[in-house]
Amino acid sequence: MQAENFSEVELATFNSKSAVSIERRDRKGKLKKIDLKAMVFSIELIDSRQLQITLSSEPGKTLRPGEVLRQVFSVSEKQIKQARIVKIN
Repeated sequence: MQAENFSEVELATFNSKSAVSIERRDRKGKLKKIDLKAMVFSIELIDSRQLQITLSSEPGKTLRPGEVLRQVFSVSEKQIKQARIVKIN
């Protein structure tokens, strides 16, 4: 990411919460709640500009790395689009 750095304080705040959920509309327009804490196995700060995020993948519950960045680190949509995200199986 260009201008912003990832904050250890924001990561610690996320880790200390018992639940963090996001809302999303499904294809039929129904509002769905997804528990972010249940879907994120780990977030590791490699340095102030790099993260390693391990996400769970369940049928019907897909979480995008950008959604994690937005919720945990308040990253803007523009910054998410500019971020380099590498998927490792």
